[in-house]
Amino acid sequence: MEWLLCSHFYPSLLLGSFRVFETEFRELELLDEITKLRYEDQLPDHIQGNFRNPLIRAYQTWKAQNYVPELTHPA
Repeated sequence: MEWLLCSHFYPSLLLGSFRVFETEFRELELLDEITKLRYEDQLPDHIQGNFRNPLIRAYQTWKAQNYVPELTHPA
């Protein structure tokens, strides 16, 4: 077994990582909903994007900036 000893530990670095994961999962839920609506032909034509971020931003502009899909875990 190997051990790593640290003289300084910065909890803020660890918390920052959790926030990154939280954002990632929220965006994946948004992309899932966008895909579902597009498949069901319920997504407005102006919601477009060749890349992830522009597509999510266009969708959030249409729905609301702080919109969270219904199936997103409350945590």
